[in-house]
Parts: sequence; C-alpha cells; structure tokens
Amino acid sequence: MNKNTLLFILLSSLILMTASILQSIYYPPKPAPNVEAVADAEASAPDAVEPAAVAEGEAVANEGDQENPAVETPDANVDANAIANADQNPDVAATDQKAEEALKDPIDEVAEVKEDKLPNADDEAAEEATEESNPEKLIAIGGVGPESKNRYLLTIDTVGAAVRRLELNFPQKNQRPKYRDFETPGAYIGELDVVEQIKGMETRVVGFGTPAHAAGIKVGDIIESVDGTRFDSILDYKLALSKLKPGDPIEVSVFRGGATVKLEVTPTRKPIELIRPEPDQIEQSVFGASSFLTTIRARKEDGDWPEIEAAMKKAAWKVESATADSVKLSYTLSDSMLSKFDLAGPVKVIKTYAVPELGADEIQAGAAESFHVEFDVEIVNQTKGPLRLGLQIDGPWGTPSETWWYQNKIHGDTWAIGSIAGARDITASSPEESFIFEGGPQIIKNALDDTPEYKWIFDNHDRDPLTRTVKYIGVDTQYFNISLIPSSEEPLICYSALAVNAQVAIPKKDTRMQKLVDCSFQLFKDVDLQAGDTYKQSFNIFGGPKEKEILESYGLTANRAFGWFGWCSKPLCWLLHFFYKVTFQLGYGIPIIILTVIVRSLMIPVSRKVALNAQMMQYLQPQMKEINDKYKDDFEKKAQAQRSLFKKYKYNPLSGCFMMPLQLPIFIGLYRGLSVDIALRDQPLIPGLSWCSNLAAPDQLFYWGNWMPNFLGGETGWLGPYFNLLPIITCVLFLLQQKLFTPPAADEQQEMMQKVMKYMMLVMAVMFFKVPSGLCLYFITSSLWSILERKMLPKPKLDTSSLSDLDLSELDAEEAATQKKLVVEKQRQIEAQHELTVAEKKRKDKERKKRLKHRGT
Repeated sequence: MNKNTLLFILLSSLILMTASILQSIYYPPKPAPNVEAVADAEASAPDAVEPAAVAEGEAVANEGDQENPAVETPDANVDANAIANADQNPDVAATDQKAEEALKDPIDEVAEVKEDKLPNADDEAAEEATEESNPEKLIAIGGVGPESKNRYLLTIDTVGAAVRRLELNFPQKNQRPKYRDFETPGAYIGELDVVEQIKGMETRVVGFGTPAHAAGIKVGDIIESVDGTRFDSILDYKLALSKLKPGDPIEVSVFRGGATVKLEVTPTRKPIELIRPEPDQIEQSVFGASSFLTTIRARKEDGDWPEIEAAMKKAAWKVESATADSVKLSYTLSDSMLSKFDLAGPVKVIKTYAVPELGADEIQAGAAESFHVEFDVEIVNQTKGPLRLGLQIDGPWGTPSETWWYQNKIHGDTWAIGSIAGARDITASSPEESFIFEGGPQIIKNALDDTPEYKWIFDNHDRDPLTRTVKYIGVDTQYFNISLIPSSEEPLICYSALAVNAQVAIPKKDTRMQKLVDCSFQLFKDVDLQAGDTYKQSFNIFGGPKEKEILESYGLTANRAFGWFGWCSKPLCWLLHFFYKVTFQLGYGIPIIILTVIVRSLMIPVSRKVALNAQMMQYLQPQMKEINDKYKDDFEKKAQAQRSLFKKYKYNPLSGCFMMPLQLPIFIGLYRGLSVDIALRDQPLIPGLSWCSNLAAPDQLFYWGNWMPNFLGGETGWLGPYFNLLPIITCVLFLLQQKLFTPPAADEQQEMMQKVMKYMMLVMAVMFFKVPSGLCLYFITSSLWSILERKMLPKPKLDTSSLSDLDLSELDAEEAATQKKLVVEKQRQIEAQHELTVAEKKRKDKERKKRLKHRGT
C-alpha cells in the first residue's frame, strides 16, 4: 500500500467519525415509543399532516404543482382540490427527512397552522380541544368475500369524512372475485393502510372478510414479518406481499399487547379497487386527494364563492355513529369561522355513508340494482337567522387506470372527430342533454394551455334550470364507471359543475403519460336556509362494471359507447356471448375461433375468386414478360399494352385485394368490442394458464420493462413493458401466407411492391404488439384457415381452352387503330373549329354592312 492510499483511508475515516459524532450530538435518535400508545394513536397517519390554509379567494397548492384554473370555483380563483395534495400517503416508505416530518403528530400540525387563523386564544383552545377529541382514523364498512352481505368494502377517512377506498365485492362460486385487480401484483391479504413503526408496519384498518380479518389481525397490530421476511419500509412490505401466491398459506408475525403473535393468513386474489389513493406520476411520495370531499362556501352577489374553512377537508370529522355497514360523521363551522364572511354560526355539516345489505344470491349473481353506496349530505342551520351558503362536493379520485398503456378508450361523442378519450373521462347527463362527455386529454391540454378555460359540465351562466338538473355526473374508465346519482325525490338543480384534473406536476413533454393524470369533477349547489332549517341531499354513488344490464338499471347506458362502428361491434359481441354460452363458458378463446371460422366460411366464394385471379395472373406471366421485353424503354406503350391484355382476358389486378376490405369491418368491430365489452376482460385463452390470461389485453409472455430501452419497453414505449408472443405469430403467418400465395413478380415494379409488403409486415408487427390478444387470435385463426383452405380444398381450375396466347401484332394493330381514331377525332375537331370560324366571320361581315348602310342613310 503506497503512502497516498494510506493517507486517503485515514482522512476518509476521520471525516466519517466526525460526521457520526456531530449527528449524535445534533440529531440524537428518538426514544422508542410506547407500543400500546402507538397502537391507539391514529393521529400518526401522514394523511393529516400540514392541512393547507386557504386564504379568501385564493388556492393553496403543493410547491411546483401545475396551475389549473379549470379546478377553480365558479367565478373565483379558488382551487378546491389543491388542499389535499400535501398529503403523505402511508403506503409509501418514509426514508428521508421529509418523510420523518410527515410522521409527526398531526394534532400539533393542525394547531400550528390554525394559530394565525383563530381570532383569540379561547377559540384556539376550543379548536384544539375539538381536534384532540376527533383523532384521524380509518373506518371500514361493508366487506368482501363470500361471507360478506355487502357489495363493497368501503374505507372512510375521518379526515374530510372522505372515501379512501372502494373495493368491489363480486365473488364467484369458485370464491374468486369476478373482477380482480390488475394494478397490484401478487396476492391479497387486505388493504391495511399500514404506517411505519419501530418494530414493523402498524395496521390502521382491517376490512371484514379480508384474509387478514379472517386470520385475526386487528387495527393497531404491528406486522413484524411475513413468512419470516422482515421489512424496513413500506416499500419492502409491499414487495414481500407482491411475491405471494393466492391460496398458499403464509405465517404473519404481529406485535400486540407487548408480545409477538404468529397468525396464519391465506391470501386470495385482490378484488378491483374502484377508488384508491393514487400517487403522483412524478413525485411518488405525494398522493392525490381523497374522494367525495365536501366544502361549504360563502355565496356572494358577484359570484365569488370563497371557501369558508379549508380545514373541513383536512381536519378529522366527528364520528356520530358507526355500524358494520354505515357511518355518520359531522363537522361544525363555528361562529368565529363564519363571521369573517359576515355570516352567523354555528352551521353543522353531516355526511352519511351506507352500504346496502344484500342476499348471497344477489351478490354472486350481480343483481342489477345492487351496485351503489348510499351517500347523504346535510347542512343544519343552528343560528337564529337565514343563511345563504354554497355547497361543493368533489368527485372520486384514483379510479381504475389499468388499461391506459395498451388500450385506446373510445370517445363518448360518436362524431367528435379528432378528439380522444383518456384513462379517466368525465360524463354527465341532464334532461336537456342526455349525454355529456369531457375527455381526459382535453382536460389536461386545457390545464397546460397558457390561458386555460373552465371545463364546464354544467354551466352556471345558463339560466335554464333543465340544463343544470343533474341526472348523474361521474368518472368513466375503460371498463368501470363511478358516478354520483341524485336519489332525492326533488330534482337536483346545481349551480355549476366543472371537470378538473388532479393538482400534480403534469408531465409536459411525455404526452402519453398525460393520459394517466387523474381527472374528476366538482359539483356546486347554492343552499338557502332559514333559522333552524336543514338541507339534505341524498345520492347513490354508483361504482360498478360497464355491463349493459347494470348500466341500464341506473340510467347510465350511454357510458357503454362503441363509437361510430357500433353497428358492427354490437352484433359481434352478441355472437361472442352466444358462442360462450353454448361452449359451456370455458372461455372466450373458443368463441373467437368459432366466429373467425364462420366469417371465413361465408367468404369462401370470394376467396375462390381470388384464387382464380391468382391463376389467371400466373397464366398471363409469359405474355406480361413479352410485353415488358418489347416495350422495355417505353413505359407509356407498356402500360397501354398491359391494359389491353387485362381487358382482353377480363382480369382485374386489384381483385386479389378484396379480402382485406371485407375483413376490415370484422377487424374494427372486434377491436372495439374487446375494448368496450367488460365480459371479455380477464378471460383466459387457456383456462388455468397464467400466460394470455386476459383476451382484452396483450398476452404478456414475460416482463422486459426492466432492461429494454424506455422508448421501446416502457409503459409509454412503442412495444410496452411486456414481450407478447401472439403478435409475432400473427406476422409470421402473414409472411408465410404472402410467400405461399403471391405469384412471381412479372416485372421490376411488382417485385418492388412485394418487397415493400414484406417490410410492411414489420410495421404491422409493431402496430399489433399492444393490441388485445383476442384480436391476434382472430388473425391467427384467419391465416391458418386461409392456408388450410388453399392446401386442402380442391383448387379452382382456370379454363384456358378459350384463352389464346398473346399476339403482339394484335396489340400493335389495336394500338394503331386507337391512334387512328385519335387522329380522326382530332381532324374532326379542327374542321369543326374551322367551320365555326368561317361562320363567325360571315356574321361579322353582315353586321358591318348593316352599320355602313345605316350610316349612309
């Protein structure tokens, strides 16, 4: 070891030792918390930290968030969603100083923020007492699994009295969920919304019917290990769960009451989450707002509706009552809060969520009118005078985006040429306009514009109440819809409604990632209350699959849109469902094959004609060669001779292309059907095989996104994050079909065209790489049928007895006759023009003589 190396090691050791001493002095380790106190301290959840203080008429958003006036309140520059974006979701590991700050006691944070807003110390003390009496926690109502009597497992966050998660319970006879979640890998023990503690992950909620609930895991338990695997962060915890397999029992060690308890948990398949906390695309530690937040605003004559109390979205509401399938929460706006807006108080706001109880048959059969959560909002005027208030209800956030990287969702407006849909779009309906559609890409494009506009769903400037009468308003995804449906006897006439995007840093350069930006709506209602009166509005929160019968029962049929090609897609989907039933419901692979065989069987006459056409082409090859040799240097004469030859033998060189136009409606119709019909979602090609387990998606043979270049193997890449086998087989069969049935090139032009077609196959391989595997199955079956038809069926024979060999002299004579006709026609035109000229001259002479005679007179 030389001197320089030794000196470097000594200096490095000295620096590390000094840093360690300074860290121990200025940043001593925190003492271990009391485990029992930690188990009861719901306030450790990062969701409640840093509640945003909203100044009058001004929105507060995360630093660096994209400004978006489209989410402002009517006629006011107030952002109602940005408040929640400072949330730190407990699903993300806190590994840096920022995350450590997020784990501070939220009660202290609320007190710090409110310190400047409260008018006096007495009000401040009262507010702090209220916060202490209403700690933030999660409440689960309903349940999942075959033992549950509810359609949903609904998780309510007392912060903002908002919906945190909505899990669909649709078990089948095999105990598997009918609609499993594609976005979370591995198996499912339940969404426990854990937070990090010294000994492991503390559970904040345990839903009824989940594997964790069945195993005896309780709220406040600290999960130390899963199958002996310990974890230092939530990321490690999630990674451990992602490696689990449904049905394989695991051992979970939990710390409870000062002792470690070992429990056996049997994971299942994860049911679809219709609402979930969603991370920002750029900053993964920042999560979007909770769903169905409610705010009270002050109504002013000029249309400006400032938010009265931002803490309504950030503070924990009081739990009035809670049962297994319902929860009632309240928040009271004090007189001091309202006095700043020249209003009296107090005003009490009550929100109630209830999951209807169903029978086992109704749950498994998917009864049409069972897909909703009952949602009530009440405003109680506890003052002695009248009040004019504004009510704002936000829509759902974190709706399913499972198909965004491979599917192109169909725009709801059939004739919206040039407009595209996104992963989440906003739909609504009123008596005047039966279907309103606002595409996610248009919402994002507007947000990125230098002068963004309001994206009105219901416009407050329209004075006609029918145009602002809400039949429903919701978020529409590829296969699921989450809508807010007024259920009161009196119609809901809103003040306005806006389509908004999540307050996140929108990726400006990556236009494909923009499709993933979350979108929702904000609904505004003006409320007038007399002293002691109560305003109540009841809703049904629909959350379910876009099945025809289910949508019809809730008046949401228009959300199942096939676009302008629906005339073909709907019959094809009906046929697929029919074949699915008659083939004992073994999967949709066989129905697609049957459909392909029927289509190709009906096209046999056309394919036979195409075969005869190919034989005619082969018969004419020698004569085509003779023409090429004779008129090698004269392209015009060669083309004339070829046209004469084709005319003589009644041969159409384009007749071999008739098969593609005939199959095009089937291609587009089937593609649209696979993109819309949820019955084809999660249907395997071969039951029991993990490969190609979803005919509405690429077959996904193996994952290559971790080593392929991002422009190819990323979610926004040309090929996607999975290697797909069926598109490769499709293009190989296309090439084989072309080689077997394409006649030899008669000239250099045809040879060049055939080469171009081969290269086009490579382009098609890229285009086909992310299409649904059911569509690839159609083309594979069609290509194999075509090959078998040509090889096994008797070939149609071309009758050459009446055909004579080419006589170029005949073509020359014909060409000469044509030229002679042209000369004669030209001479006739010259003579006609001469006659017209002579007649015109005579007319002019006659007129001149008349003028002279008249002048002499």
